[in-house]
Amino acid sequence: MNYVTTEQFSEVVGISDRAARKAYVKAAANKPWRGHHLPVVQLDGQRGGAGGATWAIDLARATPALLADFPALGELLDPAPVPAVPAAKSEVDPWRTKVQGQRFDLIKPAIGTEPGTKERADTLRKIAASAKPCWGTSKPPNIVTLRKWLQDYDQRGLAGLIPEASALKGRSKVLVSRVWDGGIDLDEDRRAAVARSLDTYTRSLIAKSVSGIKARSLAETRLVELCQEAGSLLSLAELESICKITQKYIDRFAAYRRVARHDHDNKAFFDNDRGRIRRGKCALPMEVVYGDVHPINIYMQAADGKGQRRLRLITWMDDCTRYMWASVAVFEKGRGIRQTDIADSLFNMVCDPVGGVAHTLYLDNGGEYSALGEAMAEIPGAVDVLEGFGGVVKARPYNGPAKGLLEHSFAILEQGYFKHIPGWIGGDRTNKKTHAVGKPVKGFSGTVEELVQAVLDMVAAYNAAPQGGQLKGTSPRAAMQDAIERGWQSVTMDVDSFDFAFSRRDDRAIRQGGFRLDNTWWSSDATQRLGAGDVVNLRIPLRSGAQGVYVLHDGQRLHGRALPETLYHPLDRDGARESARRNRLQEEAIRQLKKGVDPKVDPATEILRGVDRTPLDVVAGTTIGLDDASPRHNEHEHIERRRSQMIEIAEDFGWAGYSDERRAEGN
Repeated sequence: MNYVTTEQFSEVVGISDRAARKAYVKAAANKPWRGHHLPVVQLDGQRGGAGGATWAIDLARATPALLADFPALGELLDPAPVPAVPAAKSEVDPWRTKVQGQRFDLIKPAIGTEPGTKERADTLRKIAASAKPCWGTSKPPNIVTLRKWLQDYDQRGLAGLIPEASALKGRSKVLVSRVWDGGIDLDEDRRAAVARSLDTYTRSLIAKSVSGIKARSLAETRLVELCQEAGSLLSLAELESICKITQKYIDRFAAYRRVARHDHDNKAFFDNDRGRIRRGKCALPMEVVYGDVHPINIYMQAADGKGQRRLRLITWMDDCTRYMWASVAVFEKGRGIRQTDIADSLFNMVCDPVGGVAHTLYLDNGGEYSALGEAMAEIPGAVDVLEGFGGVVKARPYNGPAKGLLEHSFAILEQGYFKHIPGWIGGDRTNKKTHAVGKPVKGFSGTVEELVQAVLDMVAAYNAAPQGGQLKGTSPRAAMQDAIERGWQSVTMDVDSFDFAFSRRDDRAIRQGGFRLDNTWWSSDATQRLGAGDVVNLRIPLRSGAQGVYVLHDGQRLHGRALPETLYHPLDRDGARESARRNRLQEEAIRQLKKGVDPKVDPATEILRGVDRTPLDVVAGTTIGLDDASPRHNEHEHIERRRSQMIEIAEDFGWAGYSDERRAEGN
């Protein structure tokens, strides 16, 4: 037990209950009892007076002298951890708890001293001499304040150090400003209505990305209008003098800056407000590989002497080791990243025994350099191959954190490596880095091949440099080597597999054992065995420097690659020998086809077989004689048929008299 009530105290020390209560009251007033200062505290929520509060001695803070004079009190001391002082349920603001801790830290050296002693006074003077301001105050506490805090602690424990809550919590002390509140000639209801309207107007300005200075100016004008509409009798000059908006008023609506960022500056909202998750790195190499394109700010004059060449660094970075594979695309103005550039860069990684095929490629999906993802999507064979491992993942457009590793690495490459290559102009093309102020930029003076090699050498230096963060001082190269030594093995593609997958598709018809592609005749031994009109599916490798074209027929890939035809001199015997060889291939193909042909099958016999040649059964009809076929007989028959038709027409139209007359005439 650590709290001793008056009843227990009277019984232990041998005094009456009334005397014990008097002793507690004196102790609460910081008066000694029998030469001892009793460490009394107020217990809330107990039966007794003072609104349900009662007093008790906190034995945990009792002086050794008190416990020595009254050993029975020490027997009541509980050796277990001291429980928190019961307190009424309340919500304490964080700032009040913070001030409580600061006050406790200040008076801690004086807690064990006796009230009214020279020791306590000297300790408080030392504390006051070195004290710093507490939170929310501008001056350090003086000795009087420190003594008051110590007395509060002696009486109520830590609860006595909590500052009082403001009675105006949750309410503004002023409506608009002190000048306006004290000078406007409106009643309370109209003041409140004007303040509410102004609040709505101002927060709307802030939420729509109006600057603080402009919002203050507009709010002042609007406040004058609202006061006039509310019935103010002050002159315009008087209203303008009291309707000044302070920065403190504008700061009330600082939270609505987030709405402005969301609606009008989504990049800032994305960088500063959008919630993030934190990810570690992959456990093994090539689980996730990030791909992106970055402009290289090195000046190299264009081939025609006008403008400069454009350089793009196509990079693939392993998430586990941060190892980077790179290639450089150099092109003139008006051209961008092509599928060939993507194929060349991927070839460096997937055919490299150190790298290989990534389980998942993570590509950027927005901005100027989304060509990487678009080019990948237009290579069906590549997508099929990559889907077999994990596929291609595209980041949400402009999702910076999704490719943060590469963006950080690009910055390091630019400022730490590329800047040492002649012709580097920095990241700002409008403020180029030059060798002398006012002088034209000195571009890279070597060849394109030399520039590309210089960039790749710097990427190699980057891979060999130790890095902090999750690599913990290890270089990407060393991290990859460590993974290999621990047993990790890559999954690579050979050249044929890569070229077949990363290719564009086309269809052509065979003619004379070959086909025409890009105004060139192509053929192979396999196409020489095909006949005219056979349709073949082509796979044309995108990688620069790739030789030949893959040919498919009836869904099957033909052996070898088709190559451009060789032009022979008319007298070159090699041409004759090649022609003879091709004829043999064609003949061999025909012989193979003939193996499935039955020589006993005679088309004429098969056509005539089953044909019925017996006469048809017919019934004799009218036979026209020579007289019936004479011209005179036919003319008379025609006149009679014509007369009959005329009579029928007359009867149809009610020409009875005409028809009777004609009959009477015998015509």
